[in-house]
Amino acid sequence: MRAQSAPLPWYQRARGAAAISLTLALVACGGDGADSHPPATHNDPLYSQQWHLHNFGQRAFSSHRGVPGVDLNVTSLHAAGILGQGVPVMVVDSGIQSTHEDLAANVDLSMLYSFDPASPDPNDAMPPGDPDEYDNHGTAVAGIIGAVHNNRQGVVGVAPEATLGGIRLLCDGCYSVENNLATFGNAPFSENTWVFNGSYGYDPYGPIPADYDDDAELVAMHGLTRLRDGKGAIFLKAAGNSFRAVGWVDDPRDFARCVMARQLQLTCHNSGTEPDATPPTVFVVAGVNAEGRKASYSSAGANMLISGFSGEYGLSDPDLGDLHFMGPALIAPDFMGCQTGIARRDKYEYENDFNNPDSDIGRRYNPQCNYFATMNGTSSATPSVAGVVALMLAANPELDWRDVRDILVRTARTDVLEAPPIISLPMADGEYIADPGWQRNAAGKLFSTWYGFGLIDAAAAVKAAQERSTPPPPFIDTHWITPAADAPGIAVPPSSLAGGVISIHVPNDLTIESVVTESFLEGDAPFFDLGLELISPSGTRSVLLNPHSAFGDTPAQGAENGLLLSSNAFYDEPSAGVWTLRVVDINTRQAITSQATLQNWRIRVLGH
Repeated sequence: MRAQSAPLPWYQRARGAAAISLTLALVACGGDGADSHPPATHNDPLYSQQWHLHNFGQRAFSSHRGVPGVDLNVTSLHAAGILGQGVPVMVVDSGIQSTHEDLAANVDLSMLYSFDPASPDPNDAMPPGDPDEYDNHGTAVAGIIGAVHNNRQGVVGVAPEATLGGIRLLCDGCYSVENNLATFGNAPFSENTWVFNGSYGYDPYGPIPADYDDDAELVAMHGLTRLRDGKGAIFLKAAGNSFRAVGWVDDPRDFARCVMARQLQLTCHNSGTEPDATPPTVFVVAGVNAEGRKASYSSAGANMLISGFSGEYGLSDPDLGDLHFMGPALIAPDFMGCQTGIARRDKYEYENDFNNPDSDIGRRYNPQCNYFATMNGTSSATPSVAGVVALMLAANPELDWRDVRDILVRTARTDVLEAPPIISLPMADGEYIADPGWQRNAAGKLFSTWYGFGLIDAAAAVKAAQERSTPPPPFIDTHWITPAADAPGIAVPPSSLAGGVISIHVPNDLTIESVVTESFLEGDAPFFDLGLELISPSGTRSVLLNPHSAFGDTPAQGAENGLLLSSNAFYDEPSAGVWTLRVVDINTRQAITSQATLQNWRIRVLGH
């Protein structure tokens, strides 16, 4: 079992890591951000600004408009009465304000719990005492999933009749292995959950050894399959907000860690480097903005499954920063009242006039300070997908977790997304493709480390859910398969596309749903020069770990005890045949003689 600090909500990283400057993202600004083109589906006053539900180019109180049609495609479902009725969704987060005017009617009090030692009542998930303004995170997430509709209050959830629960797991003194297990179905407050939302994570600065079968956090993820009477609960997890930087902006060492990644448009934090985001039971969610582009901060990785909507920073001032910050964020429930939360009095700066109760916009549209217009990060994308999953399960409660996963893969949209760039790096003997952009695998599936299989399409996913009546074939895990003979350790030649290679023959003839690898490296070459890629028997190549990642100057020997990485890029391909792991050293060190060695690796295929 590995020792690990508590996972952090991604908003704590976004406050520093996703922005170039925290000061830049928190500046008072003016301008009326309201638009007068409300669709008539709901009577909730802020619904017309919820571009992720119905995008007609509104600003959502920011300085920049979205692109019409870039939304969840959920309006027709709401009009047809498909609203997530009764589907229990658990928000694993900083807690929720269960008495909020836009949540209370959907909250199941038996699904509330706080692990906070300071909480006077463990069955109340509201952060205790005088909460930090960012402790509203779980309340905002809950609102994106299931804010009550047609109550003439605030906003509308993606699944506005889902049943909401909340667990305060993310706080000082809250996290432990035991609490994590209890959270994911091993306690009375969580055992009846159908959908878990995890808008949290961390940015590893080096490999984290973890036993795929026995690590306590991974055991919790594997155990999700026994919930819902064996149909399995669905866990949506945020990819992370550290595409451009990791850690805290006010620490120059953290910000400088990925300067080359930023310049090259490679991800700094690779979403695949968190061990508990490796199993196929964990649906990793990327963020997309209101124009159909990858959100500027959204981390990338081969373990990505699907994209939801997170927006940008929602800034009101058009002169602020560069395009990385432009565009609307999401409007979500805040702590009620003007004394706590994001929208409150006595703040030094406001990034959005809607959040300022003393601005003209604030007085007109948010006089009670019960909402805020700057909810973003993959923390927002994840509940947008969780809400759609609730709609799917309300339409067809018999779907198992693999049905849901398969439907998301097959119904994802790519037509409205800006294509990810192909990133090539010069080497002595050619160009190394560090990110292939969109790639079509041998089974015809289009995949990207930026978006997974694409943007979630609520109407298409629900239609497919309604039509699915046959259970999936039995799920097969090959368990670990190793090379036929003990590998002697393969030196990775610097500046060579050939790299260090070890192959494994997989005898199992499966249709792939996911592939998990564990690599063992030695040597003193730094990870910022190393790329790890996996090549299937069909010839599909997946970059598991890109150069210039947040692993930075951690030496290759940091993976001597194993580096778990998974990929969804091979979905639907046949598994039988020779698989190749290649480690490439792009060698920005030039004259330095440090070197990496691929000692060994192993693979397990999960599919049917």
